[in-house]
Amino acid sequence: AVGRHGVGDRGAADWGERLVRALCAEIAPTLPAGGPDTGAYADDLVARFRNPAMRHLLRQIGSDASLKITERW
Repeated sequence: AVGRHGVGDRGAADWGERLVRALCAEIAPTLPAGGPDTGAYADDLVARFRNPAMRHLLRQIGSDASLKITERW
């Protein structure tokens, strides 16, 4: 079941990294000058999501994402 996959399971997949990098590249132009370094943020996310010990469920992370993203950025 899709909802039972953890980040470590999917982040190691090539499509997981492509998705993270594409999202960061899409968001970068909307951020203010001198804002967060989206390239470094993408690197950190990819490294974190490739960690096999990361057991957070994708469904858990994706819930209320629009509310969470402002805190993360």
